[in-house]
Amino acid sequence: MKFFKMHGTGNDFILFHPIDPVFSSLMRRKNDAMARLIKRLCDRKFGIGSDGVIFVLKSNNPKWSNNILPFPRPAGRGSPP
Repeated sequence: MKFFKMHGTGNDFILFHPIDPVFSSLMRRKNDAMARLIKRLCDRKFGIGSDGVIFVLKSNNPKWSNNILPFPRPAGRGSPP
């Protein structure tokens, strides 16, 4: 699975682009499975480590080439307030 990790202004995010073959299967997951996956990816000790995940989607609007679908890191044990 290919991804980009980008940062700025004190935040960092994992970006997935729709050209990745795994991308469509990630988007079909149920909400609870997606939340667990995002929590694991954002874990700074055992995952990639980030403040959230952003999926880049193709836009249906001809004015824009892409849309983004952001997911902040789910709160949980060990997450900052």
